[in-house]
Amino acid sequence: MSAENRSLISEIGVSVLLDVDLDLLWERVRNKKNRPLLNTKNPRETLLSIYNKRKDFYNMADMQVKATAGNSIAQTTQCVVDKLLTRPDIFGDKL
Repeated sequence: MSAENRSLISEIGVSVLLDVDLDLLWERVRNKKNRPLLNTKNPRETLLSIYNKRKDFYNMADMQVKATAGNSIAQTTQCVVDKLLTRPDIFGDKL
């Protein structure tokens, strides 16, 4: 969320927002024990609060890719790669 970090990421790389519906995100994280910020009395409400506080920063990403419930990790990864390939400035002549 730091302006300095966002600037640095954009200078030397690209930021990609995996745009996930909040209900799907909740389904993916609700049983995870490695999410300390969600270790609260009402983790779903905490997730919503965190999302609402950060969404404007998330939307500053250089690129956005919609993540959907039906896609596997491999399919979502391919969607990210396909999106990156639309930007020749990222890979240049390395492909």
